[in-house]
Amino acid sequence: MPFERALSGYARFSEFIRAKKSSMRKLDIFVKEKMEKKRK
Repeated sequence: MPFERALSGYARFSEFIRAKKSSMRKLDIFVKEKMEKKRK
């Protein structure tokens, strides 16, 4: 079924987006902490 294939592709895509968002958040937190240390 092409529909099922599309659905599994969408699930994989959403997992990828979630992973990217969490890694970006970690990077953002890391940068903020570095900036805080520099300011002090």
